[in-house]
Amino acid sequence: MSVKGFGSMQALSQPTLDLLAKLKFEKPTPVQEAVIPVFSGNKDVAVDACTGSGKTLAFVIPVAERLSGLEEPLLKHQVDETFGANAADSETSQAALF
Repeated sequence: MSVKGFGSMQALSQPTLDLLAKLKFEKPTPVQEAVIPVFSGNKDVAVDACTGSGKTLAFVIPVAERLSGLEEPLLKHQVDETFGANAADSETSQAALF
């Protein structure tokens, strides 16, 4: 797998790409490159990788993208309803990365 820039990920909005550039994240790690598109597509993802591989950012970026796309802020206890409804409409898949 060749690591390209974050800009090659269609799932990321321009504000997210701008923030990543501002924070000096130039290229995704192999874990991020594999996980972000899958997780952004409402698929279940399980990752087992060493410390420093970028697992946390691979999880946070798609969640932040989803939350920033909401028309109205979530109300208390509404997170499960919003994410659960979308997950129910998609096929469940898993990917193991080592």
